[in-house]
Amino acid sequence: MRRKDRELPVDEAWRILAAGRVAHLGLISGGHPYVVPVSHVVLDGKIYFHSAREGEKVDLAAIAAKYEPGYPRRESDEDTVAVVEIAVDRITGKQRR
Repeated sequence: MRRKDRELPVDEAWRILAAGRVAHLGLISGGHPYVVPVSHVVLDGKIYFHSAREGEKVDLAAIAAKYEPGYPRRESDEDTVAVVEIAVDRITGKQRR
């Protein structure tokens, strides 16, 4: 990070990420970058978000609990929705002080 005076402690960067309602995921398709907003949850040093179903069936309980407390989990959700796990190697954050 160029401006070390603005760097956040790692635990503060995790707190901000976990508290956020929307994260922005940067991707590349056809050689062009694009960004999509995702509803996410942070658990055990990993980031999870849901998307249209692709790949393995995954338990949606943590995301449902964050965004729809008390919402009943339905077995039919597993047929239409996928949850993606991102293992984080390093996290940084900065702010103006």
